[in-house]
Formats: sequence, structure tokens, C-alpha cells
Amino acid sequence: MTYLDKELFKRILQKAFAPYALSTVAFDALWNLIHCEGLKKNELFTVEGKKCIRLGFLVSGVVIGIGNDINGKRIVSELYNSTDNRVVTSFRSFDMQVNSLESIKALNLTPEGYKVECRLYFLELCG
Repeated sequence: MTYLDKELFKRILQKAFAPYALSTVAFDALWNLIHCEGLKKNELFTVEGKKCIRLGFLVSGVVIGIGNDINGKRIVSELYNSTDNRVVTSFRSFDMQVNSLESIKALNLTPEGYKVECRLYFLELCG
């Protein structure tokens, strides 16, 4: 899925990387690996029990991480929203490339009948 504001996001990302003196060539190579995706209610961004290969930036909507606590009870382990907690991934799994202990899925917190989806830009590691 493609969004018209992808160029705006590109400029924001360039500004964020400015302190790191990333060359234009390096940034363009990185940018070619970034995708945009819309998630509908209950659609998964990452899957529990599999290695997380996605690092996302939430543009709109709400997604949650769902996993087990130390007693084996299902809980919401993380809440991501587009105004505060925007970087979306199963951090331990993405960093260490081990199986994820949580699934991350989209929520729909809007009135019935109002179509909304979570929108994310993400980098996906090669499998």
C-alpha cells in the first residue's frame, strides 16, 4: 500500500538522520528498503514464536503487543500509538534474532462503521 505522504516521511527521516552525517547515497540505499503498510483491525505486524524481522514507525492508529506474563497469563505487553510510542517491533527478537515472545497486532479504537487502519513505515531484514 502506498501513501501520498511518503515523501513527507522521507524528509522527516532525513532530518532525524542528519546528526549522524549519513551520506546521500547511504540514505537513498536505506530508503529503498523502507515500505509502507496499512494494517486492518487484528492484522498482525509480527508473530509470536517467529523471529521478528520488522522495525516499524507508526504513522497513525494503535497497535499492541500481546504475550504471556511470567505466570503464563495472556497480557498486553506493549501499547504503541501514533502520538507517543511510535517505534514498533518486538525489540528483543529483532535485536538478537531469536523467536518473539509476543505478537503485535492492530487495534481499531474508532466508532463502528468508521474505516481506519494503522499505517506504518517499516524496514524489513532479509529472511
